[in-house]
Amino acid sequence: MKKLALVVLVALVGMSASAQKGKMAVGLSGVFSPCVESGADWKPFGVAGKLQYGFTDNFRGELNLGYDFKHHGADMLTAAVNLHYLFNVAESFNIYPVVGVGYGRYLISESELGVNRVIANAGIGAEYWLSDSFALNLEAKFQYVKDLKRIPISFGFAYKF
Repeated sequence: MKKLALVVLVALVGMSASAQKGKMAVGLSGVFSPCVESGADWKPFGVAGKLQYGFTDNFRGELNLGYDFKHHGADMLTAAVNLHYLFNVAESFNIYPVVGVGYGRYLISESELGVNRVIANAGIGAEYWLSDSFALNLEAKFQYVKDLKRIPISFGFAYKF
């Protein structure tokens, strides 16, 4: 299951792009996801792949697949659908709110248990276009998962086609 998840992530490599109508982008990000609950010591690092589609010049949808590497005996696989509204604040630079819902599965290998959870996302992102096709992106969002509240912070690159 883990190998399949990583293959899917690499195949859908994450992205960020100006949401030009009808344009798509893919990209890959590294993600640090500290838990924000008092006393919690869960701070995994992972990877995320994104596939985005521009519905209008400012509004886009995103499919986000993520995998948090094993930390304290557990890892997590996530899939979410997010919406972005792009604000062009300077040439080649956009900021955007992020809102979305998804699914998460904790994988606890010692006991072979899996726990399924619904995910809710809300946050903010920024992207800087190095050229017409390549961008760097930074995103932080509050992610609510039952029994776990965390703030995934991602940094990555994107390719628009």
